[in-house]
This record gives sequence, structure tokens and C-alpha cells, in this order.
Amino acid sequence: MSQHTAPIYDSEDPNKIIETVAVSRDITEQYDTMVALGDAKKMAEQASKVKSNFLATMSHEFRTPLNAIIGFSEIIKAESFGKIGNAKYAEYMEDIYNSGRHLLDLINDVLDISEIEADKRIIIKEDLDLGDLIAHSIATVKVLAEQNNVELIAEIEESLPLLNADNRSVKQILFNLLSNAIKFSSMGGDVIVKTYQKEDNIMLSVSDQGIGIPEEALDNLTNPFYRVQEEAIIASSGTGLGLSIVKSLVEAHQGELKIKSKIHIGTTVMVSFPLSNE
Repeated sequence: MSQHTAPIYDSEDPNKIIETVAVSRDITEQYDTMVALGDAKKMAEQASKVKSNFLATMSHEFRTPLNAIIGFSEIIKAESFGKIGNAKYAEYMEDIYNSGRHLLDLINDVLDISEIEADKRIIIKEDLDLGDLIAHSIATVKVLAEQNNVELIAEIEESLPLLNADNRSVKQILFNLLSNAIKFSSMGGDVIVKTYQKEDNIMLSVSDQGIGIPEEALDNLTNPFYRVQEEAIIASSGTGLGLSIVKSLVEAHQGELKIKSKIHIGTTVMVSFPLSNE
């Protein structure tokens, strides 16, 4: 029950109260709705926590035997202890190794997502030279770029301020953006990495000259496991978690992620990091 009262004063004596008006309302339904919403929110948060903890636990359990499978298949594939008698066995071993690597990549991505959602990802900020991190990341994906006949170009603004951020997270952001751009680039195309200061933000963009993304799909790109149909055909080895991880890591640094794309022209992913993000 909600009740409000208001005094009525004597018209001849403004300091004298002659009556009191009271208005009462039954707010039982509103109260019950508010309680139900609160309970539903708690249940959803608990379910999300249970899900994230389950994924983290199962991913760790899967990773141990999977590492053994990958390790032994790599030894056999390399014929470290002697030649494989039948060429078909070597072909199958290559498939086992590649499938194991793909599954391990997926498990690692799931672990990252579950850690972030459960607030278990440790963010240790330090002053970083973004230009150095870009150079390191380009070196990391250089082989992939050469395999796809893609040229990597870095355009780094001079006198760029240091970025106060988590080193591991920024490397992961760069690796995911670069590998995605290379994967979806046309043969012989360029992938351009730019970084510059804009007002109180350090801007980072990665552009490709690839297949592009339909406008109606852009809002869903950062959802876990989401894949555009055309992308799935061309890049079937992707896990669908890269951009979701990037968005979560950027938001953990109080930054913002935006995506622009045109079909058959290319895609640009832009990240802004605030200079001060204590």
C-alpha cells in the first residue's frame, strides 16, 4: 500500500491546518512485479556464472588429453622415429594434427570467453608502445599473410602516446584482428594497420580488401559463434569467437569497437582506447 498525505490550511489563518487529505493506492501488483524481476535477474546472473564456470572447467579437462594427441600426432607426422609405411597413414595423421589444432584453438577461445564473463580475466595495465606491439603482431601473422599472398602495411603516427593497457590483451586484440583481416582478404590484397591519437583516445584500425560483410549482419558480428554465410564458406576453420573476444577485451579497457564494411570492397575494424582509463 502506498499513501500520500497533504494538509489543507485555513484560508484566514495560513498557519492553521483544518483538514488533511490522504490518497492511498494498492501497489501490490507493482511490488510483486519488481520482486519477480529482481529474482529473475539473480537467477539469470547465477545461470550465467554456472555456465561460465562449467565451460572453463570442461575446457581445461579437454585441453590436457588434446595436447597429448597433438604432440604425438606431430611426432608421427614428422616421422621422428622412422618412416611411415603407408602414405595414406601420413595423410590421416596430417588430418588428425590439423583437427586437433583447430579444436585446441576453439577450446582456448572458449576459455577466454568464460574467463571474461566470469570476471576472472586478470587485467594488469602498464604503459605500452603500441607501435612495437603492432610490429610484433605483424611478425606473428607474417606466415599466414604470405600463404594468402596478402601484404601487411603498418601506418603508425609519430609521437604516439604510450597506451596504458594490459599487454596480453592488446596482443590478443591485434592477433585476432590481423588474422581475421588476412583470412577474409582477396588474394594479392593489402591489410592496413593504422594507429593515431584522436582527442583523448588512441585509435587502432585494421582494414582489409576482402569479401566484405552485409550491412544487416554487422550488429551480430561480435556475438559468440556468429558467422556470416559467405564467411563460413571461405573461412571454415574459424571459431566464430575472435571478434567477441576482441569486443570484451576492448570494453574491459573502457574502449569502443566499431565495424564498417562494404561487400566486395572490404572491412575496417576500429578500436578506440581512452588515454586515461584508470
